[in-house]
Formats: sequence, C-alpha cells, structure tokens
Amino acid sequence: MTHLIVGVAIAVISYTMTQTMIFEGWRNVVRSLKSPFLTKLVHCPWCLSHWILLAFYPLIEWPKLLEVNVVGFDHLLNYFAVLGISSVFHLVMFNAYKEPPNNGKLF
Repeated sequence: MTHLIVGVAIAVISYTMTQTMIFEGWRNVVRSLKSPFLTKLVHCPWCLSHWILLAFYPLIEWPKLLEVNVVGFDHLLNYFAVLGISSVFHLVMFNAYKEPPNNGKLF
C-alpha cells in the first residue's frame, strides 16, 4: 500500500509542477537560468518524479519486498516500483487533462 500511495503522490506532485499554470512562473524562472538539464527537468513529469522521490525516499518507512541479501537491492526495487506506479498515473493524468477535441469549448 505504501508504494501505491507514494506513487500517486509523486505523480501528482511532478505533474502539477511541470504541467499546470500554478507553477508556470517557477518554470519560467528555471528556464531563464539557461540550463538544458533544468529546463528539461521542469517540463518532464517523469524526469522530475525521479528527483522528488529521491528527496522523499529517506523519510518513508519502506516494506521489505524480497528476502535478498544484496545490500541496497530492496531499496532499488522499492524506488523503481514507485516510479512504475507513478508513470501509470502520469498516463492517467495526461489523458484526463488533455485539451478536448473542440478547442476547449464545452458546447
């Protein structure tokens, strides 16, 4: 359940920061820095989700998924499992919020 909750949260945060008007000012500031890496980062929800998860990862108590005696393997598995869940929700949000075929007019 932890993976699902964190995956959805990461997807919503990264989508909101990279796609919505509320963060447009922030994206413009980052774009003005003329850094190709940062410009790509603030326009790509998938890219930004990696960094957001990396920031929050140490704060979350993760369940042990497999009994493997390889140092760090379980953390790597948790990390990419959450990113996989997050990518599914990115797809859902992109489809839910894409512009309607009639140029945004309801009628």
